[in-house]
Amino acid sequence: MTCVVEKYQIFAAFEVGVRDLIYRLDIEEENMQQKLIDFCKEHSVIDLGVDPQADGRLITLSTCTGWGYSTRWVVVASWVPDIQSH
Repeated sequence: MTCVVEKYQIFAAFEVGVRDLIYRLDIEEENMQQKLIDFCKEHSVIDLGVDPQADGRLITLSTCTGWGYSTRWVVVASWVPDIQSH
């Protein structure tokens, strides 16, 4: 059995409103992924020196909100094209 391990590097972590750009689904529009990356880096409370590529893959982890909450905590990482098979 072959298992593919993909590596992602965290480049942003921040609190954001539930209606902000990070939750848009139409990032396939021209330049939208770069706008998303810029948004994440501008709002991030950390700087790990990672510069994601606009044509690369991103993964977003987000907390849920309970009744009455209008923000969520988000962590965003970019794919590192270093695939290893096990």
